[in-house]
Amino acid sequence: MYYTVVRIGTYQDGDGIPFTLIADTGSATIAIPCKGCNCGATKHYFDMFKSVTAIDQQRSYSQCYGEGSCNSGKLLKDIMCFGPHCHSIEGTSQDFGCCSKYASSFQEQVADGIIGLGHSNTLVEALQNAKDLLAHQFAMCIGEKAGRLTVGGCKFSFCTGLVRLHAAVGTITTRQTDANDFVFLLYFVVAFFVSFFSCS
Repeated sequence: MYYTVVRIGTYQDGDGIPFTLIADTGSATIAIPCKGCNCGATKHYFDMFKSVTAIDQQRSYSQCYGEGSCNSGKLLKDIMCFGPHCHSIEGTSQDFGCCSKYASSFQEQVADGIIGLGHSNTLVEALQNAKDLLAHQFAMCIGEKAGRLTVGGCKFSFCTGLVRLHAAVGTITTRQTDANDFVFLLYFVVAFFVSFFSCS
């Protein structure tokens, strides 16, 4: 499982709470545990009454995933930014599911929640629309023990090998690689490109 960190909300110190979120290219929504949810002992919980920028959308939230798990709760909106040390001023307002019910698979995982990076209405798209990104793209470098997620472009200084792009319009295709390779995904509005290289 690979996850990234997103800070959500604006608390007394002016910044949000860091949530670890599984990077999911098959969905578009963000789901985190809400205060009061029995969502797992090791989770961070979002308290909408402690964030001065939280907005209750007055709608319910429900999302099911391909493997059959489903989460539900309230639909909220708040300031978000990527990274464990980002500041609220760097973020933008985005809808998310503040869950009161978590599937057992979500309760057992290490990460707090999930962030959808596919389709439309994603945090990446919201940051691009707020003109905070150089490009509407993200990149994932996935290794055996760790990885990197970059948003708004690709930092090629992380690459230690040749980058080869393979167009796969409309879908993501992968190929078998050996243990020393990493898979690097660039998401563009119209097409997906898959690259294979080593990254530091």
